Amino acid sequence: GHIFVSRGLIDCTDSEDALAAVLAHEISHVQLGHSVQAIKASRVRTAVSDTTKAVAVTGIVSASLRTGLPLTDQDMEAVMKAVDSFSDATNEVTKTLVNTGFSKEQEFEADKHALYIMQSAGYDPYAMLDMLEQIEDSSSNTGWGATHPSPKDRIKKVNKELAAMKKADPSM
Repeated sequence: GHIFVSRGLIDCTDSEDALAAVLAHEISHVQLGHSVQAIKASRVRTAVSDTTKAVAVTGIVSASLRTGLPLTDQDMEAVMKAVDSFSDATNEVTKTLVNTGFSKEQEFEADKHALYIMQSAGYDPYAMLDMLEQIEDSSSNTGWGATHPSPKDRIKKVNKELAAMKKADPSM
């Protein structure tokens, strides 16, 4: 998996530990297989779209042969246009799903996993809260904000996990 770091992302951090929180979150998506799941789902949707297209054309041609009503070039052109239109609609749905990002549960799971990555790498896992609070202060419903759970919800879950980590390791 690739991880891209933008200036906007860096601006949402005010320390090395907070930047480590962002990177650990993205690394978690890779380690937990979220990207692979998205790619597999996309491939399945493409296969279904292509198969549906082939079945539609085959069905129409078969019906033409069975009934003895031959399809003219104009008829075939109209059939292909209709099938392409259906395929375009399917592809639009796929694009929309891809643009929505990972599920909320996958985002929460990546946050949780990131805390352990940070701790094992020597970074302060509490910096995840700093980063999320910074995002909450500058958040909007566009861009990544439209594809992630609210920072407030993420903060609640991160606090809960940090409490469990502290209980398991009081020296934290």
